[in-house]
Amino acid sequence: MVYKRITASILGGLLFLISSLPAHALPQMSYTLDPMYGHRMPIPLTYTVDTIIMDVGQPGLNKPNDLFIDEKGLLYVADTDNNRIVKLDGQGKVLGIFGKEQGVELSSPSGIYVDSLGHMFVADTGSGRIIHLSPKGELIEEFVKPESSLLSEDLDFSPDKVIMDRRGYLYALNKNDYSGFMMIDAMNQFRGYIGANRVPFDWKKLLIRLLATPEQREQLNNAVPPQNSNITIDGKGFIYTPTVLIEADQLKKFNAMGENIYKKAFFGEASIESGALENPYFIDMAVDQYGV
Repeated sequence: MVYKRITASILGGLLFLISSLPAHALPQMSYTLDPMYGHRMPIPLTYTVDTIIMDVGQPGLNKPNDLFIDEKGLLYVADTDNNRIVKLDGQGKVLGIFGKEQGVELSSPSGIYVDSLGHMFVADTGSGRIIHLSPKGELIEEFVKPESSLLSEDLDFSPDKVIMDRRGYLYALNKNDYSGFMMIDAMNQFRGYIGANRVPFDWKKLLIRLLATPEQREQLNNAVPPQNSNITIDGKGFIYTPTVLIEADQLKKFNAMGENIYKKAFFGEASIESGALENPYFIDMAVDQYGV
């Protein structure tokens, strides 16, 4: 009994000391997932919010859809509903606004890529173009839907995201195009697709197909694969993409042959807080010089 009283006194004292500490003195914690069992494991907080950029002048940002950080640490924002590209330094100071001021009419730009020379490639979704701008924002050229017998005539070209590789090939994430990323060379010629997803096999749907009417089978045949949600490229030329509405392999890494060389696994943490199983919904990713 004495031992229990001493233990309780020690614990009570510790709780009193902890509760009396100022909030900033308490260690901030985060968590990671146990790689074997998927359970949460507490770890010291690894990342904290350092800066929030809100003031970019008037008008402010309006539904920005993409962010690019160049080799110098400068930020480029596709300010979609303001039909412009905003360039900022690392502290959020506006260095340039590109669009109407340079005589370039942008229409819902949703993606931005910047090369090592500061040239901007804008996925101008509303106009169905990829627009090449100089570092000063002047129009250099534009890329439209390539003419190719390999592309369906009724395929709309609505580029949502764009990157460029070392060869100068553009990779466009095209809205409602489930064939993967469209590759376009410097002459606006179609060079194929990369990164296509497949409709996942489902035993339940197979059984339904066996019992379905012809009309129901036709609906099942119209199933489309999950679509990639974004695209990025690292300094070595590897292409990365997240995919939504898929239960595994949500993150992929493609080599020059178009092969996914990233480990095949379930990424993220499923949640049941809403009462239903909710898988992660990855919409973007960034890769540093170490491949992290």
